[in-house]
Amino acid sequence: VSPDGSSWIEALSVAQASGLVSLPAGQLAFPATQNPSANANTLDDYEEGSWTPVLQFSGASTGVTYGATTLGRYTRIGNLVAVSGVLTLTSKGTSVGAAQIVGLPFVSLNDGIYNAVAVGYATSFASVTGAVMGLVVPNASKIGLYQSNNGAAAALTQGNFGNTSAIYFSASYQAV
Repeated sequence: VSPDGSSWIEALSVAQASGLVSLPAGQLAFPATQNPSANANTLDDYEEGSWTPVLQFSGASTGVTYGATTLGRYTRIGNLVAVSGVLTLTSKGTSVGAAQIVGLPFVSLNDGIYNAVAVGYATSFASVTGAVMGLVVPNASKIGLYQSNNGAAAALTQGNFGNTSAIYFSASYQAV
C-alpha cells in the first residue's frame, strides 16, 4: 500500500508455498461496531475494556457503597469473554436477598450453561462455612454468588456480607 504512490508499506503478505498470511506491520484492527459473520469459524470481533461490578441483593442495591478498588476489565475475542474484577464495599446497604454481581460487559449465551467463576480472594464475610463461589448466569450479565456448605452450594445473602467485604474474581463465558 502507498499513501502517495511513491513510498510503499508491506501491509499483508501471503506465502506462496504455504498460504501463510502475515501482517508485517503487526496489527489487525477490528471496527468499533462488530460486523458479525454467520460462519462460526470467522473471527469477527476483538475488544478490550473496563466495566464496573455492582453488588445487588435480589436485584436491588439500596445504600451499597464501594471502595476505590472496585473495578473490572475484560477481553472479548469472537464470542469468548474473559473478565476479572475486584469489588470492595464501604457499606453493604439495606437490600436483602440473594447476592449477585451485575454489570458484566456482555450478556452470556442463552444455552443453560452456568459458567464457573474463580474467586481468588474473599474477605470480611460472615457465617460462610466454606469457599465463596460464583456462576455466570445464562442469558444475563450477572454472576450469582454462593458458598460451599458441607458439599452443597448455598446462595450468599446480604447477611453474609460485612460493610468492608471484598471479593476478587475472574471468569470466562460465551456471549450472545
